[in-house]
Amino acid sequence: MILCFSIHFHFTSFIFKVYFKKLYEEFYDEKKSLCTKKTLEGYKYHLLPFIEWLDEDTSLSQQTINEYVQLLNNKYKNKVTVSTHLRRVRTYCNWLLENGYIDKKFKFPIKKDYELTKDCYTTEELKRLLTKPTTTDFAEIRNWVAVNILVATGCRISTLTHMQIQDFNFENNSIFYRHTKNRKTQTVPMALTLKKALHYYLTIYSIQNQIFLLA
Repeated sequence: MILCFSIHFHFTSFIFKVYFKKLYEEFYDEKKSLCTKKTLEGYKYHLLPFIEWLDEDTSLSQQTINEYVQLLNNKYKNKVTVSTHLRRVRTYCNWLLENGYIDKKFKFPIKKDYELTKDCYTTEELKRLLTKPTTTDFAEIRNWVAVNILVATGCRISTLTHMQIQDFNFENNSIFYRHTKNRKTQTVPMALTLKKALHYYLTIYSIQNQIFLLA
């Protein structure tokens, strides 16, 4: 456990910048065994600017958080971006509280209303994406199969890129997810249209000896 020193304040409410950096390293090391690579990258990207922003004589308080919120609002016009930064900082501050480095839980102005509705493909656009290519170009057929999998299953890109050929059970019409966001394996149904697309892809290119589906 890292010791933190203070001047005129209780050590849990006043921590020098250098110790915040060390605490961040402790926080990050703990998360390594719990989080995905993408989540860890998010902590680096969103937390380090906050750590660097803290001055040596800055007290970590609600006022500090409010000032940082104002800084983010001035820097980013997109409220979703601001909320993303604040969620990471909130996670870090909660970790500090749980481990006894601070003695107060801070409030963060994170609202679900900030979430923007993402544009979706129209029916016609989906039809074009799912239409079998007339060419036999490997890359185009592979991309077509990838789109078929994403539309049929709704899986994440990271799940798709980790799929192996052996994960597709054509007898039971199922797909095995070996990589998911929560790190729990999962088996999902395989639609008939997807099965036909996969069979065409695997047969015409004779890639059964590969490990990963999308080489």
